[in-house]
Amino acid sequence: MPKEIVTEDFIIELFCEIDDQMKDVKKHSQSSLYASKIVTIRLFRQ
Repeated sequence: MPKEIVTEDFIIELFCEIDDQMKDVKKHSQSSLYASKIVTIRLFRQ
């Protein structure tokens, strides 16, 4: 179970860092996700 917590913490930290860096990027009007979420998911899946 601790491994899951570490993974979850890593994903949250990764998202927060990306979101901070992309704070000026606006969400596209037809998108349901902000760009920072898309980038986080993409980086995590690599």
